[in-house]
Amino acid sequence: MTTYRSVEFVSRWDAGSRAGDADTIVISINNTFDQLQALEEGWKDVLVLRFDAVDTLLGTNLKRMTRAQGDEVVAFVRKYEDSAINVLVHCTAGEQRSAAVARVIARMYDLPFPADYDKHHRWVTKVLEQVLRESLPS
Repeated sequence: MTTYRSVEFVSRWDAGSRAGDADTIVISINNTFDQLQALEEGWKDVLVLRFDAVDTLLGTNLKRMTRAQGDEVVAFVRKYEDSAINVLVHCTAGEQRSAAVARVIARMYDLPFPADYDKHHRWVTKVLEQVLRESLPS
């Protein structure tokens, strides 16, 4: 049984303008070439990740989400499943990477997620779903 009641995905500017909340954990997704998003103090905990919104690495210097980062996300969310109430996920625009992470978390904990939302980042979803499949008891 979890204490999570909600998972929300927002832009970096929205996340940066919010007051910290001791009942909320934050997953802060930043581009590899940007400065880290400054967040207010007072959040229960913050996981900071750096990866870009790309599916393929051919011909770019950008970095996509790694399996290790997927493991970090799942471990972070599970760590607080009995003590945090909300999960806030942000990325630059709040539409692709953060939506993919929020979508998978919503599925993990049977939380609401917009049924018709289809902009979530496919690679990020794939990585997180693989982590979950491989972490299930045999």
